[in-house]
Amino acid sequence: MSDKIKVYINGLRKGNGKNSGTIVAIFDLRNRELVNTRSNEKGVVETFIDKRFVGKKVKLVVRDIGFKYFSVDIIIDKIGLFYPIKLERDYIVDKNLVKKKHGSLETWQNWDSEGRYNEARMEVQKLVRKVRQKNLVAEVITISILLGSPFLGFFLVGWIGVIIGLGLGLISHFLTPKALGIE
Repeated sequence: MSDKIKVYINGLRKGNGKNSGTIVAIFDLRNRELVNTRSNEKGVVETFIDKRFVGKKVKLVVRDIGFKYFSVDIIIDKIGLFYPIKLERDYIVDKNLVKKKHGSLETWQNWDSEGRYNEARMEVQKLVRKVRQKNLVAEVITISILLGSPFLGFFLVGWIGVIIGLGLGLISHFLTPKALGIE
């Protein structure tokens, strides 16, 4: 999974089966489809895309019957794509289609766009903070090993210890992010 990065999109309508939930698609600039899925029972899409899209612009498209079409261009961050959606009701819609898709018209009528968006935004912020903190911990561990091991080697064995310590420090520099699942 090291060649993939996380995609987390929330604020969507909850799904309860194979063909339910909000449709989410991600396209590259050539309109090639990278992701096409539906939200889960929590109103969230969790999936992965290739790491080669880091730093590149993609188009995020969200569709659901009874809700306004949503599309935005986003540049993928190195930690992944984390995005809260503000899903707003579309009042120019066939109410029979909405009732058929959502199970009842009441579910659609009671949709709280602002409240759901605020919850989604807070959840995304918490998740991004957690991922960034994980990256920071990895960097601190790597730097302390990289700088500390040559000194420890020097005090224990002398100059040969410095070379061995530096070698071990460099190895840890490359392995720590992989061990923590960051790269």
